[in-house]
Amino acid sequence: MTVRRARSNRANAARLAVLAILLLALCAASGALASLAAAVPASGEIWTWRVLSGGADLDDRYAAVARGADGSLFALGVVNSDYGVLPGQLVLVKCNAAGDQVWQRGWAVPGAKGVVPMAVAVDAAGNAAAVATIWDGTDRDMLVAKWSAAGVQQWTAVKSSADPSLNDEAADVVTDAAGNVYVCGAMGSGSSAVVVKYDDAADPAHPLVGLERWTHYTTGTHATASARATSIAGDGSGGLYVTGSRLMATGADSVYVQKLTTGGASKWLRGWDGAAHKYDSGDVVRYRDGFVYVGGETETTAHSNDVVALRYAAGTGARTWTRTWDNPTTHQSDEISDLQIDGHGNAYVTGTTFYFTTVKYKALLLKIGRSGMVRWARTYYDKASDGYGSYWSLAVSSPGTVWTVGFVRTATVPVWVVARYGANGKRAWLTRWDGPPPGHLGGQGADACVLSGTRDLFVAGATLAADAHTNAGLAWLRR
Repeated sequence: MTVRRARSNRANAARLAVLAILLLALCAASGALASLAAAVPASGEIWTWRVLSGGADLDDRYAAVARGADGSLFALGVVNSDYGVLPGQLVLVKCNAAGDQVWQRGWAVPGAKGVVPMAVAVDAAGNAAAVATIWDGTDRDMLVAKWSAAGVQQWTAVKSSADPSLNDEAADVVTDAAGNVYVCGAMGSGSSAVVVKYDDAADPAHPLVGLERWTHYTTGTHATASARATSIAGDGSGGLYVTGSRLMATGADSVYVQKLTTGGASKWLRGWDGAAHKYDSGDVVRYRDGFVYVGGETETTAHSNDVVALRYAAGTGARTWTRTWDNPTTHQSDEISDLQIDGHGNAYVTGTTFYFTTVKYKALLLKIGRSGMVRWARTYYDKASDGYGSYWSLAVSSPGTVWTVGFVRTATVPVWVVARYGANGKRAWLTRWDGPPPGHLGGQGADACVLSGTRDLFVAGATLAADAHTNAGLAWLRR
């Protein structure tokens, strides 16, 4: 025992000596330590990015994102676009949470002279449905396309009015548990709001063509019957919720929100007219825990647009609260871009608030409590520029942490802005990105975001290229 213990002690001493030498060597190699530390992304750090360039002197941009049930990430955009000159290709890319590209699909839409990507949704099986508005040289039409989880295009469909001179525009898309696709938008040059249901599978009689199950039209009460749908959401239990605007008999546009069944029947339709009885619109609809939330804008008599948020009981359509917000400093125009709900029923709004002074406009983030009271408002802009900035999208965790994305113009170039705020409105970090090296020509703007896994934020938008056009960009940030 004594011998073994002595040997053990000598071995321990030797190991300690070796460790001491290694520690001294590591301390001397400060550069190596710095590299090791840099390998672990900090909160707010972009740890990887992907840039897609379709071609020189042409524009590329990602406009929408979605996350699949397995954590897969999808971004929808357009490449090689010069609207009215070159149509561009609709592009859909699938990535995993590790930042690897799984596949990329580009599609030159037959007959299209312009392609504007609008939204993408992913069903439970990992199939992706994308919607866009296309221009054929005469009018605009609604376009829907569905890809399998493996990236195989399953079907496409074009929805258009009987009159080829009238414009039809897609706005949003959602899927149900069975994989059916629901698209909302406007038809007949805005004469009616529309929701169209497509079957999960292609039409058996026309392979690779979407099978339309039903179309539901909603019009205003004015003689022109004007209406448009801008956003759609599902509750996972057979309820669909649509918002937009309707021109009423009074001559004023009102917010509308409607509940439909997956069979196309209307359960209830509700309208809201602002105090000025002028132009009011619903822009975003969300469902959470038995309530329907609508974010929009209301035109006022004295100071242009204000942000408005409304909450309805999903079962009855009864409105439980209404809240408007006007920047108390400027009383100018305020615009909404996105709306999300946390696990406590609080609503978060992103957008822009205008000043029309030396500061032109600022990025805006609002928190509206579950009782309908404004909890806080935050703005951001670059003091070195003329004050241009907007938040265009956001993601919210169940406890109420918020991540916002958008753009701000610096003294030289526009850059991406990504920020994290706590539930109390305190900003934890803010990251600005002027594009990938070596150019750093400008970030142009981050259009959309979604939470990725348990630690990252997936962001999509556009970056400036050397020829002054844009490239489509994706970035992952440690949140």
